[in-house]
Amino acid sequence: MAQLVEIFMHRINVTFSNEIFEKVKLASEKKQISYGQYVRDLVEIGLKVEEAAAQSNNQNNLKSNEIESLGELKILWKNNLSWLLETRYLIRYLIENSSTENREKQIEILDKAKEKALSFVQGLLHEET
Repeated sequence: MAQLVEIFMHRINVTFSNEIFEKVKLASEKKQISYGQYVRDLVEIGLKVEEAAAQSNNQNNLKSNEIESLGELKILWKNNLSWLLETRYLIRYLIENSSTENREKQIEILDKAKEKALSFVQGLLHEET
């Protein structure tokens, strides 16, 4: 037994200027469809375009948030690298200008500073030694 499917469509009245109506009339005749079907098709296409634009907007907002995060990350990196370089230059200056005549001790201090700096950077990058 075949089932009957009832299609219910809402009816609305739409008013067009003469110019727009003539365009709709010509286009629907060219496609050999009714005016109503042509307008329904246009509305459907318009809704799809709006939906795609909304999705694109959401993706652009996500990209904008990612760019903001990258900017914040850049500031953190800049601060950390500045701190590391300042510390390294300060240690070098203090070692080179110390009154200690023991050159081996100076090299040992510089090597320790280098080791700590590398360890710190590896920690920032979550790398294992």
